[in-house]
Amino acid sequence: MKREIQNSLGAKYNTDETKLKKPPVIIANLSLGKTEEDLTLALKNQNDDIQNGGDAIVRILKKDKSGKSNYAVVECNGLFLRLAQLKKVNIK
Repeated sequence: MKREIQNSLGAKYNTDETKLKKPPVIIANLSLGKTEEDLTLALKNQNDDIQNGGDAIVRILKKDKSGKSNYAVVECNGLFLRLAQLKKVNIK
């Protein structure tokens, strides 16, 4: 598609491909004191769905409004629907 657009528009125009974003999932009620890297490793090591062919990376980790726990925004590749259906994930 990019090549066709370039051929149609000519050398005057530059074309770039947009990268698809991974769908985000929010995980709430996380204990304080963990880092983004700790949570990413915990998700991968403690959840079979993520170990078996999925990818999940914690991108944002913030305190919730009460300040008593954290929430994480996790980018998922290939696991979005499965994680969205789960009632819980393991993170220790």
